Amino acid sequence: MKHSCEVRRAFLWAEIIFCAGLCVASHVHAVDLETSFFQGFLGGSFELRTPVRFELDTAKELPSLLARLRCDGSFGEHLAIHSILEAGYDGAARNPKNDRLLLGFDNVYPSTDRYVQVPEAYVTLVFPSLDVRFGIQKFSWGNLSPLDLRHLFDVSSSMDRKIGVPALRVSYLCSMIETTVEAIWIPFFVPYRLPDPEDRWYPQLLRTPETVVIPPSVVGITLPPVAISQHNDEARLPSKTMGHSEFGLRISRTIGSLDLGVSYFNGYDRMPVVTGQGTVISAFQLMPPALSLSYDFHILPFFHRMHVYGVDMAYSLSNITLRAEGAYTRGRYFNVGLNALSDILEEFTLPQASDITTSPLQNGLCLHFPFSPRLAYQKDFLSLGAGIDYQWGNHLLTFQTLGNQILGYHGEPLVYEEFEFILLVGLHSRFLEDTLQAEAGLVINPMQEFVLTRTELTYAVTDQFSLAAQLLLLNGKAESPFGQFRRNDQVSVTFKYSF
Repeated sequence: MKHSCEVRRAFLWAEIIFCAGLCVASHVHAVDLETSFFQGFLGGSFELRTPVRFELDTAKELPSLLARLRCDGSFGEHLAIHSILEAGYDGAARNPKNDRLLLGFDNVYPSTDRYVQVPEAYVTLVFPSLDVRFGIQKFSWGNLSPLDLRHLFDVSSSMDRKIGVPALRVSYLCSMIETTVEAIWIPFFVPYRLPDPEDRWYPQLLRTPETVVIPPSVVGITLPPVAISQHNDEARLPSKTMGHSEFGLRISRTIGSLDLGVSYFNGYDRMPVVTGQGTVISAFQLMPPALSLSYDFHILPFFHRMHVYGVDMAYSLSNITLRAEGAYTRGRYFNVGLNALSDILEEFTLPQASDITTSPLQNGLCLHFPFSPRLAYQKDFLSLGAGIDYQWGNHLLTFQTLGNQILGYHGEPLVYEEFEFILLVGLHSRFLEDTLQAEAGLVINPMQEFVLTRTELTYAVTDQFSLAAQLLLLNGKAESPFGQFRRNDQVSVTFKYSF
């Protein structure tokens, strides 16, 4: 009964919000403008997404609303502009600070449920063999590329989760040898984004237990449980100097139906890694004698540079496309799970007397001393992927495999296995003259016992209005990167009006 009431409330709010937006949108129309020198387009969409969770004791998520305005224009043959403005309400944010409305490039925890952002805004200069693009833009160099910067961990949305970054992109085509050279320069580091700890999609592997017990073998005596207070601090970003800028280079060539590419990236890792700084507080009570222990633990994102060398290929044969790519990463850091903090505390050592500070209590004495456990290990990393796409009629079937190998592994308690094999299967079909689209996806990681299935149906009611329903099911080890969301099964309905 309680679950059915929640479903009805969610859909009621969805109907109210969307109907209000639809009333506004019905008076808004796309604009096409064309002159002898300029061609332009102004359009957009309103999108409302309503999720319903299956397990009521998991974090709630209210309906989310997204309004998008897109502007494209071209001046003659050599100049083009493109921009997207988004404003929305994020129903997944449970206790946001809402310090500011405009999302910038300097926060790992945006902590807002209402926002305005510019995910793309760039100018392109087009010449016969040279394209130059500067402004806020997104990149896609393959599934293994570190340039695919995303809003992490939210696997519930089928929307584009990439984050646009200010960058300069130069692409040169040497037609004589059919080779393209693409260079990307990002002048300053833009971090990934994480949800707040109270939100539905906050990674549980970055959450400490409320209490831990230090084994007697560590200090030689039996101690009471340690109460842990976790604080998520905002990141300390690298300074915006030339020395902290990022650079990527890709060279690709087409030989008949075969596309080949090699790439290099020198910049910061987009995979979330955290470090920790903490203070142990020992409170001694004299009458009656008692000892209590607590740990004030601050975690903050840790950013580091790395080098990534990549290769990729694609070959088309009739209605079949074969794809393969590989990447070798030098100097990547991997976290241990904070849910295993009791194991991490086994490295605890008693402090030097100079590190201890004291403060009086009403009936005793309090000792404070720092303790910062090691939460990340630096390793080299190898990824190899291969896939096949088969197209027949209005149907596309995709198989993809991905193998990840952590090099130089010596049994550290990392959240990733030394070797992982991932299988991805996808099917996309179109029916009724493309008015009905069906998508089904399956992700399997045998090493983490992880299975994700996502099914989505989208029906175009009119040329402007569409309705979509999605089912998301997850399962896996609680201590694995995606299995930590195994209780976030849900169904969602999305209403979209485009103009």
